[in-house]
Amino acid sequence: MFDWLDRDDIERMPGGAESLVYSDADLPRRAANQPVASISELRWVSGMTKEIYLALLPHLTLWGDGSININTATTEVLRSLNKSKILSPLSVADVQTIVDGQAIEESGFNDLSVFSEAPLDGLTIDTTGLTVSSNAFLLMSKVLFLDREYYMSSVILRVEEGAVVVDRSQMPF
Repeated sequence: MFDWLDRDDIERMPGGAESLVYSDADLPRRAANQPVASISELRWVSGMTKEIYLALLPHLTLWGDGSININTATTEVLRSLNKSKILSPLSVADVQTIVDGQAIEESGFNDLSVFSEAPLDGLTIDTTGLTVSSNAFLLMSKVLFLDREYYMSSVILRVEEGAVVVDRSQMPF
């Protein structure tokens, strides 16, 4: 994935894939060498299978600043939080400790200092890239009108003046 995003054509090892690898694919292409423009672009990344893509899809977005809000993250995303330099996922019990901590705070965590206090301090989670708030939201609505269901998805960004709709679709994002 790093090679798909970075600006050079030098493969990272092991398992790197730059334009030379992509040009030999069944559908030849070049590495994007820029940020992902659409979630579906991940299907082009070397090593991405349909099964992996479908498993990741409900947990990914292009909106926001790339931080993970620990108050709204799914169980699967919370399991992906790692101890520094450890690539194995958190256990279900560790994730339950985080969820229990959110419940104690009633409205979620107010800051990341909770990871340096009991009972979460034992998890030694690397908090780089984590946050306790979000500026991007997905509103999904369903309306029943004359025996027909209509769906609308809207991406809303929080701005200083309030909120602004930046994208809207009758199809899922």
